[in-house]
Amino acid sequence: MLRNIQIKIVLIFMVLGMLMLAFLGITFANQLQIINSEVLNGQNVSDVVIIQLERIKIITLFTIVVFAII
Repeated sequence: MLRNIQIKIVLIFMVLGMLMLAFLGITFANQLQIINSEVLNGQNVSDVVIIQLERIKIITLFTIVVFAII
């Protein structure tokens, strides 16, 4: 019975980890799309990249904190 509970806990964390990785992947792909559209509109590439990097750092930190809380 104890082994059954341990397997369920491991599976729950595995699923949560995969969901968080999927969320990060979708978010990063969206950020690249935003960079692409802003560059095509004529904005400075370095300014756009710096802003997007700050957003990615915040999202990554948030995801790590959420996973640590769980």
